[in-house]
Amino acid sequence: MSFQCVSTESSLFCLDGGRQQACKLAHMRQNVRTSWPHGMNVAWRRRTISGITVTDILFDLGNVLVPVDWERAFQRLEIHMSPDLVQMWKTDRPGFQALFHDPGVALETGRIDFARFHEIMMGVLRLDLDVREFRTAWCDIFMLDERMADLAESLSTEYGVWLASNTSRAHWRYIIARWPRLSFFKGVALSFELNCMKPSPEYYRKAIEMFGVDPASSVFIDDLQDNVDGAVRSGMTGIVFQGRDQLLSDLHELGVYKPVH
Repeated sequence: MSFQCVSTESSLFCLDGGRQQACKLAHMRQNVRTSWPHGMNVAWRRRTISGITVTDILFDLGNVLVPVDWERAFQRLEIHMSPDLVQMWKTDRPGFQALFHDPGVALETGRIDFARFHEIMMGVLRLDLDVREFRTAWCDIFMLDERMADLAESLSTEYGVWLASNTSRAHWRYIIARWPRLSFFKGVALSFELNCMKPSPEYYRKAIEMFGVDPASSVFIDDLQDNVDGAVRSGMTGIVFQGRDQLLSDLHELGVYKPVH
């Protein structure tokens, strides 16, 4: 769950003859088929314009399946913060976020636990909150996108569907406890367990090895361009997520169709 917020242009990247090639897909907004025609066999429906056969799909978590709203955290913390920090939060958001970037990365790569993160943040934000109150504010920032969860779960009946996320143990435990339906993933690659984050090459290498997938037949979906670029460099096809309809269109272009239930 990166603290960075990036505006990206919708792109899809594919592998062409072993070379990484960035290619824009024309999104067929009209007459896009989101279910398989009756009688279409598996080989036909997995045929793609890029020549790859998709077998596995890797989903990011934050801002793909679970929208993230950091405003909720800091609205809770604001009443406890000093006026100068509140002003910084309102007028210099990048500067404010830079205050906790390094401890946030340490937390999401498993180098520190939440107790240590709480201790650091109390000093950075000059707060006096117990760890439970701070954990509640820090974790209650998510909402489940039910339609995206439905899509991912439906794809899991025909494809290997995996989760690949930069997140902390605290956030992951909160999310899976609140929405246990997300347990349909075949496996998860979580940055705090892998001790590295997207878009580092190490993250993708570890995730690919853990899942046992072939990068050439795998699609990686993330809302951040840098993370998609990293997946492409590892040999996967990448889609920058900008919404469910756009994702369905891009998957359609790759020969991936939403199963009918």
